[in-house]
Amino acid sequence: NSDGSHDTSFVLQETGFNGAVLQIIPLLNGKILVGGDFTYYNGVERRGIHRLQKNGYSDDTFFIGSGFGGSNGLVKTIAVQKDNKILVGGSFNFFNGSDYSKLIRLNVNGDFDSTFLAALGLGAVSVRTISIQTDNKILVGGRYTNIFERLNTNGNLDTSLNVGVNYWGGDGVQSGPFYLNDSKIQSDNKILICGNFSSYRGSSSIN
Repeated sequence: NSDGSHDTSFVLQETGFNGAVLQIIPLLNGKILVGGDFTYYNGVERRGIHRLQKNGYSDDTFFIGSGFGGSNGLVKTIAVQKDNKILVGGSFNFFNGSDYSKLIRLNVNGDFDSTFLAALGLGAVSVRTISIQTDNKILVGGRYTNIFERLNTNGNLDTSLNVGVNYWGGDGVQSGPFYLNDSKIQSDNKILICGNFSSYRGSSSIN
């Protein structure tokens, strides 16, 4: 509750999730998107992402088939667009048995949205943060060569954002790999980012 007391009206069903929850997104209708390093919710296969009703019970209208997988098939970040489509990022290599790596978009019911094919930069290991601009373009950060990029609404790379390659650096002790953990867009459209870097384009920076 708002005063910090336990809200007993919200109860996870029996065994709940069998792994770590890394992301929670409350939806306008009261339902809750949950992402992370789990494969089951209450004994039913729900790999990487699931939607709960407002009381914590499973929303079975959200169905992702066999879900996310791969050698390290985690869902690390979720963002919901104005049209309620769901952007999902992580370190996965598969979705519902097909090769889709690190960033995909789902329809409201959990189906794969084939109109969005992410064109991430080289060396993508994981997507850790997704932010959506007011023009619906998509900021993506994580662990890969560029570590921060902007995509058009169809997933193509927007080359007008140039943060540069190899501009991220350490402090002499920390030598990489470098990555971003989170990003937020301010009301003036400037972009806040955080990660394990200590400099950007040669200038000292906090993490």
